[in-house]
Amino acid sequence: AEAGAYDADVVSGLWTCCRNIDGGAPGCVRGDHCFGDLPTDTAPCADCGQWVPLSRWAYESCQSHKGELKTNRWGGAWWDCCGAVGVEGTKNDDNAAAEWVARRQFEMEAHSVKRAQGSLSAPRLIPAKPSSGCITRTSHRFAPLNAPKLECGNCNAEAVPGQLVCAGCGEAYRVCTQCVAVLSPEAVLEGKEMAGRDGGRPPCRFHPGTYCEQRATRWAHNQKRSYPCSNAGCTHTSPHRSLVNAHAMECPYTPMECDFGCGCTIIRKDFQAHRDGCDYVVLTCPNGCGESHRRDTMQAHFAQCWMQPIPCERACFGCEVLPLRRDVAEHDAVCEYGQRVCEFRCGFACLRRDWAPSGHEAACPLATSLCELGCGAEVPRRFKEEHYARECANALLECRWCAVRFRRDEHSTHEDGCLLRSALRGWWQLLRKSCVECGTDVFGREEQS
Repeated sequence: AEAGAYDADVVSGLWTCCRNIDGGAPGCVRGDHCFGDLPTDTAPCADCGQWVPLSRWAYESCQSHKGELKTNRWGGAWWDCCGAVGVEGTKNDDNAAAEWVARRQFEMEAHSVKRAQGSLSAPRLIPAKPSSGCITRTSHRFAPLNAPKLECGNCNAEAVPGQLVCAGCGEAYRVCTQCVAVLSPEAVLEGKEMAGRDGGRPPCRFHPGTYCEQRATRWAHNQKRSYPCSNAGCTHTSPHRSLVNAHAMECPYTPMECDFGCGCTIIRKDFQAHRDGCDYVVLTCPNGCGESHRRDTMQAHFAQCWMQPIPCERACFGCEVLPLRRDVAEHDAVCEYGQRVCEFRCGFACLRRDWAPSGHEAACPLATSLCELGCGAEVPRRFKEEHYARECANALLECRWCAVRFRRDEHSTHEDGCLLRSALRGWWQLLRKSCVECGTDVFGREEQS
């Protein structure tokens, strides 16, 4: 509603959510109906004005004023029950629609996270402002203002929020705790279908605040007032005091405590940058060892991590390989800059990378190899000739009698039984005699040999 050109600039009556002076104005918030069957479904208390889940109405206390709000001649408000001044924390306090919607969305998202984590408990809604009053009741009371009488559409019996079946006729119905409408299941289904169509609107429309008949409103269109944000560095101003809290929920300069426990307080716009560099953030080791550590202790973990690449201890000699800590021993065994000592203990040593060019393996005098004659013996290179001359069983030796060559292991046997030697021995015995000239035994030496 708008004030006319000749109307008084101070009027009584005001919706605390949208500041509309018309008590019968349509709701300022649109959304789905709320029937109290979900943990996030709430309803406003007629005494304190807070939106409370129906599951907590029976045991949660309610603080409010039992009297009526009065207005003095200067436009001030006071309570006739206790004499308190102002509407701060009461149902007549400002409750901006935008702030209510943002708070509602926040609670629904929080409930979705709890549901995903396996906790189905009802979320604790964040109140717009702390409740105040002179009395405390043991429970909340649902008695919406400016609402028609809740009656069953079939038998006109009283309809109760949260009840699914009429006590009079047994007809099924649902009571929306937001717009206070009594709906049949068919009407609820039709409303959902209408909300899903292109261009359709959700069927529920309501005021999240209350209509205060005693609140005085001054119509001064040319005297705009601004409410600056209280956060240091923020230059935002709200056109109404009720919008200040809504802005604070998204203000980039709102102080926020680090949720990792480092104790720092950061403004919202720098919060993500702080999270990216916070020392208390738990990180998984990038080396793939599977361990997790805080960022400030990760370097200490790297000094012990078995998957950490570390320089070779021969890096000063030119090795550029970075083996994993667990593979250091394997790398040391094959590192090109490691020392290789001749395995035949000849005393020769050089870098592994220089071993092949040195040709030592082919020239080492103590290097062993199998006998070339096939006797199976492994003989150092410098002793091969001696082996062939004295030891090799496959070496060929010439018979002294018949000049035939036999293997060493057969040579002695042959000489002992050589036929030519036997024939010569008999001949020598026949011809054995002394020299006619000097008397020397000519064949004695040969025979003795």
